[in-house]
Amino acid sequence: MDTIRIGMMGFGQIGRHLYKLALQDERFEVVAISDIGRPEILQHLLDVTMGHTGEVQLKDNYLVSDNQRTRLMSTDHPNEIPWDMFDVDVVVDATGRFRSAEELEPHLGNGAGRVFTSALPEGEIDRVVLYGVNHDQVSADDRIKIGRASCRERV
Repeated sequence: MDTIRIGMMGFGQIGRHLYKLALQDERFEVVAISDIGRPEILQHLLDVTMGHTGEVQLKDNYLVSDNQRTRLMSTDHPNEIPWDMFDVDVVVDATGRFRSAEELEPHLGNGAGRVFTSALPEGEIDRVVLYGVNHDQVSADDRIKIGRASCRERV
């Protein structure tokens, strides 16, 4: 199986936990992260999230671990991110700001094959995916999806 190349927009709590999980699974590689925060602060928050292991270091604008090297970018909108330069398969928009298909479409236009959003959508999207409920029904034709829901949100 080929490694799934992931791009992330938003490196808050959800983004950091996804990054941590990707480090632990060789099927996934986070190749680029876009966030408005300064790289030093993002690395510090990641270190806190990971329990101060020191496993991931900041070198220039890259998060570097034993098995991954991830480019950090400072952008504010999906249309500013060149996902095609990083050859990403999937983008996870974990900002919570962009919730409609129209707002998420620029990720696809800039080279992402698919987009998952961590927030509940506004309007119509291809599919709402809830692990354990319908995760096995994802279609190859789905391009914009929501990939989670919490107990505080109604689907």
